[in-house]
Amino acid sequence: MGIQEAADHLTRLLASPGRYRRQWERVSGTSVGPREIHLPAVCEVLADWLIDQGELSDRDPSPKRRVRDRVRRALSGEVLTLPTVRAFAGAFDFDVGDLERLEALLSGSSRVRVLSGHYSGSPAVAAHRRRYRTISLHEHHYVNAQRLPYRHRTSQVIEATEDGVAAHRYIFDSAALTVDVLHGGTVGGEILTIGDGLYGVDIELTRPLHRGETTTLVYETRFSYPEPPPPEFRRAGVNRVENLDLLVQFDPASPPSRVYFASWPALDAEPENQTPMHLEPDGSVHAFLAGLEHAIAGFHWEW
Repeated sequence: MGIQEAADHLTRLLASPGRYRRQWERVSGTSVGPREIHLPAVCEVLADWLIDQGELSDRDPSPKRRVRDRVRRALSGEVLTLPTVRAFAGAFDFDVGDLERLEALLSGSSRVRVLSGHYSGSPAVAAHRRRYRTISLHEHHYVNAQRLPYRHRTSQVIEATEDGVAAHRYIFDSAALTVDVLHGGTVGGEILTIGDGLYGVDIELTRPLHRGETTTLVYETRFSYPEPPPPEFRRAGVNRVENLDLLVQFDPASPPSRVYFASWPALDAEPENQTPMHLEPDGSVHAFLAGLEHAIAGFHWEW
């Protein structure tokens, strides 16, 4: 289980737009799809690094062939070892966080997971084409002593996948709220009715992004529910979300009796794959996912 998740995550790191992908694109000479990789080019980058490290001889007439099986087995999940993960990290100059997540996935850590399913999302949402990807997302949800959600804080790092990205659409399931942008942009207008019970607002970025550029958005949502909503907090991911941190903070004066981390096959479905969670001394509960794609994840609780 851990090896396959680590292999899938390694493949996504290499295939996703960004500096890892650009390294093998420079040597490939061949155009491939936006979520695909060019295996010979990846082998060449890794072989060059192994030669520099003295693990391969520069006298070898075909160093790429020497590493081809190693790369193929690693990316398929057939054979993936810690030295191979660290070789990829060295060759492609992985960020420390990316390497740590790969190592945790490889070890089978239950605290670092990739959740992928078959959730396709609302047609109304799907009609809005994303021109960027989320490479880090922190969702912190706050519930007061009256057992009502009253505040939500989001910190999100996005990376443009094409030139001219000027806005991020924030989508939610209630019109009874206000949105304030604390960093990275401004609210571009009124709350939009998207359809299928969903609403949204466009956050205009401080400046448009070129392909491969990143920016950090911090925004806060304030709720004014006329009646208590379902006792849950969920995050839906249709487009790939990397490095998802979920936290619900309950008022210590009114903690829930039980909390579960779960996934949902659809917004109107019952939760599945439930894991009982323990509240921290401050009344919070937390989960981290290395990736979320075509899936819904979050917490639900009982009072």
